[in-house]
Amino acid sequence: MRHAYTPTLTELQAFVAIARSGTATAAAHDLGLTQSAVSRSLNGLEVRLGVALFHRVRKRLLLADAGRTLLRDAERILADLDASALSVMT
Repeated sequence: MRHAYTPTLTELQAFVAIARSGTATAAAHDLGLTQSAVSRSLNGLEVRLGVALFHRVRKRLLLADAGRTLLRDAERILADLDASALSVMT
């Protein structure tokens, strides 16, 4: 059962891609999504958690302290999920 505050997979993927690239546009390109879809995912994640994950500086998104904390866990969660899927397939 997923709690209301638990991020979706899409939100985590968008968050990590933005953190790596610094822009929603570049993250969208990396994920094969529209910039609007990535921005909506980030907005939904920030609303869900009730905290700003990035500082918006000009056209860049810079990780806030909360974002840095979440990034470590999000990268691990996504890597673990990928490893689990590969394990099941073999």
